[in-house]
Amino acid sequence: ALPVRRSETAMELTYQAVVASGFTVQPSLQYVVGPGGRTGNPLLPGFPRIRNAVVVGLRATIQY
Repeated sequence: ALPVRRSETAMELTYQAVVASGFTVQPSLQYVVGPGGRTGNPLLPGFPRIRNAVVVGLRATIQY
């Protein structure tokens, strides 16, 4: 039997800053509610639900 999936919600907060001419930095913060549609984790015994997640990222861009 396949698990019943529900919703997954992702919220993102990001900002792009110009550090110098041609160089930008963009930090990103994401919060994921109900990853995988609130299904159980098949890698763990008993299939406990996958917990909410926080993702932190950073992007740097150089234009030449």
